Amino acid sequence: DEYFNPYDVTDHLQVDKRFGSEADFKELVDAAHNRDMHVVMDLPITSVSVQHPWFRDGEADVFVTAKEGSAAFGQENYHQFHGDNTTMYLGYPDAANPVLNWSNAKVKETIIEAIKKYLKIGVDGFHIDHISQLALDENGNPNNNLEGGIIFIDRIDIGNALHNNSTTRFFEDLDF
Repeated sequence: DEYFNPYDVTDHLQVDKRFGSEADFKELVDAAHNRDMHVVMDLPITSVSVQHPWFRDGEADVFVTAKEGSAAFGQENYHQFHGDNTTMYLGYPDAANPVLNWSNAKVKETIIEAIKKYLKIGVDGFHIDHISQLALDENGNPNNNLEGGIIFIDRIDIGNALHNNSTTRFFEDLDF
């Protein structure tokens, strides 16, 4: 059996084929709702697989990177980006999972599109793990003092899981 890592995302807009088709997923959601159950889906939005097209194509701007001379350059969890000795990317929990740069419009648009898609299918909420990746400390490292994942159903409820103003504003400004 192939090793399965739920954070090895290669496409946020597609249901992982190991779990069936999009139609199968919709059928599952409908069946749960018919039994008065809610469906909360794991939505890994903090990192992707090194097999993701963005990483394979060398799109450094969609990832958290550090340039030579910056405080984060050479820190733990930073790895050389495609052989470039002057650029490193944050990989968390390891090099196989480059962390997404939420300041990048392409990242935001893709994640919003994914959220809208799964809400349209009927998902009631999302679990977002590794939330520390959305709030980096002054050295560019994950803020591991943050609480665990978050769930939102019917509205965005970030509670006290995030203490980073720009990330909090991003979630509050989502327009579904």
